[in-house]
Amino acid sequence: MTRFVREEYSVDGVKTVLHAAGSGEPLVVFHGAGTVDGFDFAEPWAEKFRVIVPYHPGFGQSGDDPTFTNMHDYVMHYLGLFEALDIDKLRLVGISLGGWLAAQFASEHNDRVKKLVLIAPAGMIDPEHPALDILATPGEEVVGKLVSNFAVLKGKLPATPSIDFIADRYRESTTVARPVMATTTSPMRGSTCGATGPKTPAAIHCSRVPTTA
Repeated sequence: MTRFVREEYSVDGVKTVLHAAGSGEPLVVFHGAGTVDGFDFAEPWAEKFRVIVPYHPGFGQSGDDPTFTNMHDYVMHYLGLFEALDIDKLRLVGISLGGWLAAQFASEHNDRVKKLVLIAPAGMIDPEHPALDILATPGEEVVGKLVSNFAVLKGKLPATPSIDFIADRYRESTTVARPVMATTTSPMRGSTCGATGPKTPAAIHCSRVPTTA
């Protein structure tokens, strides 16, 4: 099986690290609100596509940019990365927070997205399956609620977390908090196409892209 290769770019001065494998049409994966579980799940896709999994700014091995306060900032960042990668059109997969970002990207630049796949996207409102209010959930309870089968995630976690491990998780959680808090206080809340609100269904409607969610 093809293995990921680490690549590093600078996008408007922000260190951006990605994992890439395979060849053919580009398939970009936007990860969720944490990177501790890695990206090996996407390696089999490299048999058919050029798979690219970037770390968002403020996550994993990528650099920080505290000026990023909403999803539009991340959309603009990825426009710069795709220019560096010479990617015009792509297939886009978004997971959790990455699903929100992928839907936002597609709503603003639907001419560049051939197909959109959203996996448990943040902001998808379903009264029968309400989303976890992660900001109101005690920290010690969050990890156990991230997956339906905790055994899958447990193997990715250290038996005794180091200071560096804890610091990395804190860094990513504060990065997540910025766009979440911005949309909580924003009057736009995704009411119009291209707005930076958290209503993922509205973004999907605006994208006009074949979507699987």
